[in-house]
Amino acid sequence: MKSTLAAILVLSSLAVGAVAWTRAPQSAVLLGSIELKGGVEKRSVSTSAIPNPPGAGPEMVGTLVNKTGATMGDVTVEVKRKSSSNSAPSGGSTKFDQNGTVQQSTNHTSTADGVKSNTDFQPAGGVDPVHNQGVVDVELDLTSVGNGAEIEVWFTPSRLTPTGHADVMTAMELSTQSPSVTSSLDGGYHPLSVMLVTNLMRSSSPIVAFTGQVRFASTPGVGLATVELTAVGGAALSGAQVSVQGNQFTITGFRPLRPGTSYELLVRLAAAPTSGYTVELTAQFE
Repeated sequence: MKSTLAAILVLSSLAVGAVAWTRAPQSAVLLGSIELKGGVEKRSVSTSAIPNPPGAGPEMVGTLVNKTGATMGDVTVEVKRKSSSNSAPSGGSTKFDQNGTVQQSTNHTSTADGVKSNTDFQPAGGVDPVHNQGVVDVELDLTSVGNGAEIEVWFTPSRLTPTGHADVMTAMELSTQSPSVTSSLDGGYHPLSVMLVTNLMRSSSPIVAFTGQVRFASTPGVGLATVELTAVGGAALSGAQVSVQGNQFTITGFRPLRPGTSYELLVRLAAAPTSGYTVELTAQFE
């Protein structure tokens, strides 16, 4: 079975684990177990493996595993062409199955490169928010796969914060040896993003201030509105002062981030992102 999957899938990040989907149609492409840790998790799929004609049932199925460290409140799924010289995949739907409870995305929309959907797990009667280490099955249906040899499937986890839904970015780990780090997001959906910020030092050296900036993959980008430093879970930090100038920011006045502990950084853009972006962060140690 592993050799069959290898012939079908070209993995662009983590290796595919055991296939958890047990009700998959025989002809559907198996995406396997997809671990969401923050940022975008990508899978490349050969269009020759897609059932022909598409649209008669799910073309791809898999299982999402929440490893963000927090409850996943929604997820964004995008099916894209790999080359701008190819026609884009189109149509279809995205469905999630959680122990027999099925929820279908209601905002499956077309993009320049394919189709994109965001599914909120909050509505009553639908799929429940997925707790850390929890799983939910996903099936993707397409009307057309385009004319390229391969397509990509992007999965972006999001969570509900006190100030709204936020795309989860990869964690930032800082030390006196590595005081500057970055976290990037290719397929953002919400204007708000959140990332864990950890002081990796084992003793002494608390962090007393941060400086940073947001860089957009395409200029000028939607722009930075504000940032916020909070306790893990979203509680406000007393005394924290934020200064924003253009796409740059400074955070001071908060209780020092002690070695081995974490805060969360929330970044709010002026609008939903139209391209990928990177958050650059530099820590000032005491």
